[in-house]
Amino acid sequence: MEHSEFKFILMEMIIAIKDKSEYLKTIDASNSLFSQDDFDGMAFAYYKVMDEVFSIAKRFDLKLDEFGLENYNPVDILDYKPLNFW
Repeated sequence: MEHSEFKFILMEMIIAIKDKSEYLKTIDASNSLFSQDDFDGMAFAYYKVMDEVFSIAKRFDLKLDEFGLENYNPVDILDYKPLNFW
């Protein structure tokens, strides 16, 4: 594989993880199966993964704008709330 192919694959993986974290906002808190502990655990896991992505990007001087992350802050994931959150 060429360097550009690896970069494209890496970009797609990072964007996919970022987008998957947005799923948390679609979980319905009014559902009887909803668990705040599970929600918090998923949010923390997504945060840790994206925080590591940022750490690696900084270590290797990657341009965050190339990955659509220039205005993105992984800490925001910890503030996500589910639908119908009381």
